[in-house]
Amino acid sequence: MPLFSLLIPLFMLCISCCGSPTIWGYPEQDFRSRLVSGTLPQLHEEDISRLSFSELNQLGPGAPLFLSYFPFADAGAPLRLRLYQAELGEEPYASFALELLIRDLLASEDYRLIQDLEDEIPPRYHEFYPWRRSRVSAAYWLRQDEEAAEMLDELVRDFPEQVEADRELVLMKTVLEQRTGREDWRNSFVSFFRDFPAGPHHVRAWDYLRIEGLLDGFGPEEQRLLRGVDLVARGEKVRGFELLQGLFDGARTEEFLSSGTLQTIAMAADTPGRTGEVLELYGRISEELPGFSREIRELSAFLLRRIGRHREAHTLFKSLVQEGDQRFLWYAFSSLVRSDTAAALGELPFLVSEMEEPSYFSDVLAELCQRMARYRNWTGIVRAYRILDGSVAAGVLSPYAYISARAAMTGLSDLPMDLPPADILQRLGRGEYPGSGGDVAPEGSSDSYYRLLAAVLSAYNPEPESRPSVPEVEAGRLDPLVLGLLSFGLTDEALEITNNGDSGTSSSAAAAVVEALYGEDRYEEGLRLLLRRAIPMEERFFYPRAFEKETENLAEEQAVPAWLLFSLVRQESLFNPAALSHAGAVGLTQLMPSTAGDAARRLGMESPGDLSDPEVNLRLGAWYLGHMMERTDSLADALAAYNAGITRLRRWRRQAGGLPDDLFIETIPFEETRDYVKRLLVSSWNYGYLYYRLGGNELVSRYFPRL
Repeated sequence: MPLFSLLIPLFMLCISCCGSPTIWGYPEQDFRSRLVSGTLPQLHEEDISRLSFSELNQLGPGAPLFLSYFPFADAGAPLRLRLYQAELGEEPYASFALELLIRDLLASEDYRLIQDLEDEIPPRYHEFYPWRRSRVSAAYWLRQDEEAAEMLDELVRDFPEQVEADRELVLMKTVLEQRTGREDWRNSFVSFFRDFPAGPHHVRAWDYLRIEGLLDGFGPEEQRLLRGVDLVARGEKVRGFELLQGLFDGARTEEFLSSGTLQTIAMAADTPGRTGEVLELYGRISEELPGFSREIRELSAFLLRRIGRHREAHTLFKSLVQEGDQRFLWYAFSSLVRSDTAAALGELPFLVSEMEEPSYFSDVLAELCQRMARYRNWTGIVRAYRILDGSVAAGVLSPYAYISARAAMTGLSDLPMDLPPADILQRLGRGEYPGSGGDVAPEGSSDSYYRLLAAVLSAYNPEPESRPSVPEVEAGRLDPLVLGLLSFGLTDEALEITNNGDSGTSSSAAAAVVEALYGEDRYEEGLRLLLRRAIPMEERFFYPRAFEKETENLAEEQAVPAWLLFSLVRQESLFNPAALSHAGAVGLTQLMPSTAGDAARRLGMESPGDLSDPEVNLRLGAWYLGHMMERTDSLADALAAYNAGITRLRRWRRQAGGLPDDLFIETIPFEETRDYVKRLLVSSWNYGYLYYRLGGNELVSRYFPRL
């Protein structure tokens, strides 16, 4: 990031400019410009005492805090400390400054300074959980054991939930019991290894016991537990499982068994060939200790699902649902969909009667529809539509409604429906199903895809629904920090906080981060944040025209619609020129090097060149898209060929026989390709409408000319 790392030398501190305010010897505007450009001279640690931190207030509220994010060369940590301290007064910046101060001091292991700051921290923060926790850590690492144990006991009393969820503190408490000579400290270590799933804190606990020479104080079976969990935590799962397996085949199984050890055993199932042994061990434990049967069924169900034994997983999940635990209803139905779609269709009425929040099941219901369509079970889709109509919102019902109507209209299903197919399409296209939001939603969801097609088939030319500007909402706790960072050009830091603090940042603050990212041509990061948070911003933010001039020119050169090329780049790379897929596809249009080489030869280029260069990649990608358009009969087929290859497309077409084009898309066996075509139709519609006066009817006729 363009941040400065050099500050003013000592002699500059005495300079002042008559008649205008200065900051550390510079006029305010000069300081601001040098701050951003990184052209301030160097500052050394010995100069810090001469700085006037009150002058920073001229930069606005929270300025000392925001300057602490800049790297400060030789002055580094001491200067950041003074900046934090300068902010410990006015809220909301004081709380942020204290949290950052604690973080930095703990990271630098400056425990003495944490203790020395006790008198400098305003009294109102003495009960602040992060501050009290840092004091426990400082006393612990300084081996002030009695004091640390006392403060930790008080912390447990005042913040029981936070401490229980903090494995670091639980480990400290366990170690302190040994250090302070409590008689039952060995039992505390056994509990620590038994009650929590294997993790990095177990490695530290084992190392502590080994280094301190304390392992001999444990019995053989206790050592087996400790070492087994430690090995799993270190990734040595085979050895760890063998130790635990022997332990739980012994006479003291119940003593060492808990939710934590059961989960540790499950971790060993990641090792090839061990899943069967883990399930067998679970079975023996369940027979011996029926009290753990329910939890073992839960863990076994997830293991079975992970290795593809979905029907067995369904049986276990279903038993948990029948015992009243609705948390497993989704897993039960999903496992059945993946193992037997006919059985899932038969169980659909049960699902509808049991699900409390239908939208939670939208993905698994979509998967059921996709699987039936792929195998051309059009009658099954119609049956499912009849069951779901009236029970789920339009977003879930759309594929069932559209495919059912089209199957009936084309003679693929003769199953009667409550409404004529044309009326179903009209309801869908006009957004008249419960939960619809009027016109077709603009984002590239399958709901938008089906509603757009239904609207066009109903002779209704829809327009994208306008997204509102960011509404007035209650500010989040972290909003002042995010907005302040942006005001100082610290976009990376603002993005990190927004990504990690969803509950503490409002949509307004997140929208400001998106705008800042777009302003720096960082469209991928902006779009990912925008889509993940579903921030209510205008359509132009959802569908930006990055690299506008190059894209427009090359689209015209290759006779490719500009709205289509923008849509393709958005889908392929989110406008990131350096995008690299796991398969090796590169750049804005995600070209494989071999494809790029062929395109370059066809264009008379000596070599593809640098595929991360936007203009080079767009030129080759636009040519390849145009080439696919020349070799196919529709934009939908061209996009399927671009994604999966022309050979696969032709094979799929032969297998589909005479299916209508829109239903052919449903039978494509590659989920990625099916979604690709659908998302690009909706994205093209938005780009076409926003920038090129392209209506839904014209767009659909180009995607599916025979519809």
